[in-house]
Amino acid sequence: MYEKAWFIEQINNNELMEQLSKIALVVTDVDGCLTNNTLHVPTEGDILAKTFNFSDGQPVQWAQDAGIHVTFLSGSRSTGGATHKQAQRVNLSEGNCFTVPPADKQHIIRELQERYAVGTQQTLLFGDDVQELMITELGKLFACPNTALFYVQDQADLVIPRAGGEGSFRLLMDLLLIAQDKHPYAEYIMQSCGM
Repeated sequence: MYEKAWFIEQINNNELMEQLSKIALVVTDVDGCLTNNTLHVPTEGDILAKTFNFSDGQPVQWAQDAGIHVTFLSGSRSTGGATHKQAQRVNLSEGNCFTVPPADKQHIIRELQERYAVGTQQTLLFGDDVQELMITELGKLFACPNTALFYVQDQADLVIPRAGGEGSFRLLMDLLLIAQDKHPYAEYIMQSCGM
């Protein structure tokens, strides 16, 4: 029930909804945001695996269909194969999945903003760790899941009431698409919220 009350509170926050209505680029970290930060390490070999939440993948296509650019930007190169496979599975636009050292994230975001002619005011960042605090000035809004470190939550404009890898990205994207009147299932969400 808290999640629903939180969602309604955000919808009624005119300033937030105005900011979300202008977002044209969403950049999300992967580990701890699209996954629950669990890494499956086998006893032999060097194949590492991570688990993604199915519901977090659905809004990627909805956003892209609505003209919003979505990018996966991971600081974990050791599991880049899994990240790129997930990007393919959810039909992320070509060239919008990166696995780079954390120090390179700022450079990638600036490149994306230039590529899409998008400014800071139109950029939303989603992260869960201290590395994301180094790039918050590149976005208008910084959001995080409720499993982010407490000092990351303190810096966030929006703390999503779900854990990373457990639908937090989905809830964030639901809110963003509602703010832009581009959610394919808006009527069900608004109905549930009594609006």
